[in-house]
Amino acid sequence: MKKNLLKISSLLAALLVVFAAMGTTAFAAEELNVNSAITVEKGDKLTFTINLADCDKKIVGLQMYLNYDNSKLKYVDGSLKFDKFDGVVYNAKLDNQIAITWTNVMEEVDFSKQGSFLSVQFEVVGTGETSISQYIAHMYDMDMVTLSNYKFTYDYSTENGDSKTDQQAVITTDEEFLNTHTGSFVNYDDGMGDNSPNKDTHKEIKGSEIVTKVVQATHYEVVNSKDSSGGSGTTVLIIVGVAVVVLAIIAVIIVKKKDDSKKSSEEAKKGHYAEK
Repeated sequence: MKKNLLKISSLLAALLVVFAAMGTTAFAAEELNVNSAITVEKGDKLTFTINLADCDKKIVGLQMYLNYDNSKLKYVDGSLKFDKFDGVVYNAKLDNQIAITWTNVMEEVDFSKQGSFLSVQFEVVGTGETSISQYIAHMYDMDMVTLSNYKFTYDYSTENGDSKTDQQAVITTDEEFLNTHTGSFVNYDDGMGDNSPNKDTHKEIKGSEIVTKVVQATHYEVVNSKDSSGGSGTTVLIIVGVAVVVLAIIAVIIVKKKDDSKKSSEEAKKGHYAEK
């Protein structure tokens, strides 16, 4: 009798171990690890925020890409928001990518102290591991000089209250993408510029080929940072990057000419009064 009870107990214990392992495997299979920073459950919504700090110049224009795997993460329509930028033009209808561009020489944006650069929400539709990464093609000041001092970091939060803040930025390393997206901005692997404490060891992320790419006009949406809905739904045709930079240069020249003319006029008046 005791031998039978011992056998039954051993069998039950073995079954419990098997079921526990199966349960753990099943549970793990419903989770997604993002950027090795946070683990989220399938069906949950993840809010992803890019922060920017330590810029020694104010920004008047930028062009960037946010890359992700849409088999694991689904962009939530209208969730892209910008706290400091008005009139951002973006395309969220691309496969695995959101293209973003903005310029306004009349509105310099200050990121000398940390602030929210952008935020976006994704629905978790896959499991395993994935990444959300960025690539800045252009980010420049009023004099059309590319910013060299900067610090990007990431925040993550979920509906169930899980969160991670001030995580290291992830830069897109896909070779095919890098070889077809060139720009003036230097992206380093630690998400920081020349002001990085790892300045001597951090690596520039760039493609192995030099490619001249003609950017085609495509469908875009305009988002106003003051619009809580995250987008106005207005569509425009725009040639990404090239047109933005050209328009910005023209605008800067116009503004500078007006300023120079105003200064010359004021100096002439001062000289006239001085003669009197």
